[in-house]
Amino acid sequence: MIRNFVGLAILMVGFLLGIVQGGAQADIDSALIPKSFMSGKDWRGLSKGEQQAYAAGVIDGLDLAFAYGKQGTSLAWINPCVTGMSSDQVRAMLLVEIDANPGEWNLLTVHQSMYRALRKACKLSPGTSR
Repeated sequence: MIRNFVGLAILMVGFLLGIVQGGAQADIDSALIPKSFMSGKDWRGLSKGEQQAYAAGVIDGLDLAFAYGKQGTSLAWINPCVTGMSSDQVRAMLLVEIDANPGEWNLLTVHQSMYRALRKACKLSPGTSR
């Protein structure tokens, strides 16, 4: 099961962590940090390659969150949108978005594909506002 969500969890964790961008962890109220898809124990159970992919994905997500934050775009809608989703659902969302845009397959833009997939999914989610 862990292997099924590594690619998607990579980006999701980055986005979720990116929401609380700025400051050191000691300066962040732990009650404000959203839960991720993976625990440290789960991550340690991944292969070295999976750990590297997950870590790189978190960086992608943080970078994208920072860029959107600088533009004044709030990402607060992401956490309520993904709360209760399984990693398989998130992966499927990203797969649909990537498959719909083959012109981007050779570009380093999967994090942007994830953002678009989330916007579409959350737009369809009842009670979700942006």
